[in-house]
Amino acid sequence: ILPTDVEATVVVNDVLKRIKRKIPVISMCHGDPSFLKYTERGIDSLRESQRVQVLLPEFAEFLKKLGVNNTVVIPNAVEMFSRERDKDNSREKTIINVARIDGGGKRQEIIVEAFATLVNKFPDWKVDFWGDIANQGYKKRLDKMIKKYGLKKYISFRGTTNDMFSVYSNADIFAFPSSHEGFGMSMVEAMSAGIPVVAYKNCKGPAAIITNEVDGFLCKDGVEDFSSKMCILMENAELRKKMGIQASLKALEYEPTKVWDRWETIIDDYL
Repeated sequence: ILPTDVEATVVVNDVLKRIKRKIPVISMCHGDPSFLKYTERGIDSLRESQRVQVLLPEFAEFLKKLGVNNTVVIPNAVEMFSRERDKDNSREKTIINVARIDGGGKRQEIIVEAFATLVNKFPDWKVDFWGDIANQGYKKRLDKMIKKYGLKKYISFRGTTNDMFSVYSNADIFAFPSSHEGFGMSMVEAMSAGIPVVAYKNCKGPAAIITNEVDGFLCKDGVEDFSSKMCILMENAELRKKMGIQASLKALEYEPTKVWDRWETIIDDYL
């Protein structure tokens, strides 16, 4: 049985005790455990499971401190979006963010503030936000910021799409200012398409995947350093291309067949 979160693991293990059945339980923990605040009952249930699958080695280390020593690290499987780079150098350059607009940990306001400091130097650039608007109040707050900085013609909310290939094919930088991430699926998708990333070093998901100054930049928290790293990429097409190539190579570690092979191995162990 593979419960998809800690709460489901509690239910499954309780049921198995009541019916007195021994069935292997491999629990999935797909968030940053330092942000999820597990209950003691939840921690006990993870300890009782045969295995606890986490997405990153850092998450396994955190759970180990809580006495959960039965972890296995298997990352998310990510669809690869390869593309030929920059055939049309005359097109408008685009910074993208792919995440829900929720006013929580995604922090799109940082991109708005950072771009406001750069727009006069780079008037041929724009920002596209892709994702569901999950918090209308936060969206109104972003709209006010955009109006305040005079960025209405530069920043767009694109909503959702089933054609992510086209989105990544027309993007040059992936801005990802999240405060916390369990992994960062859209970030790795963008990397597979050869797009360098700007993210924060204190956000465990991106920090575990990005190699700083090789396939992207990991910034100090705050707007200033984020803006600085965006500027470096915006003014240097060759660096974007070089980092993009490295990003696409890094993304191959999360190619679906590799990830599913690891799942198949662990499941076979219990069959």
